[in-house]
Amino acid sequence: MVDPLLVQLGVLSAAQLLQLGWSRWEIERAVQLGTLLRLRSGWFAQPGASASVVSAVRQGGCLACASALRARYSRDITVPSATSSTSAISA
Repeated sequence: MVDPLLVQLGVLSAAQLLQLGWSRWEIERAVQLGTLLRLRSGWFAQPGASASVVSAVRQGGCLACASALRARYSRDITVPSATSSTSAISA
């Protein structure tokens, strides 16, 4: 099962899209039409996806630490300003 948070953030792997019922043809067609953006091999984003998640995935990583907290609990948590830059780790 694909984590609903990943769908909400708008960035999914090809394997996750396939689990959601997309075909490889549908993925490629969506890229051609601009309804999906190819971030790197095997990773896609919807237009308007979380900028911090897009940035991390393009670099081959994922969100970590304060950036992950902000993405997960954006309305429910305050992160100290000393951690204002995006935190990413290599996946």
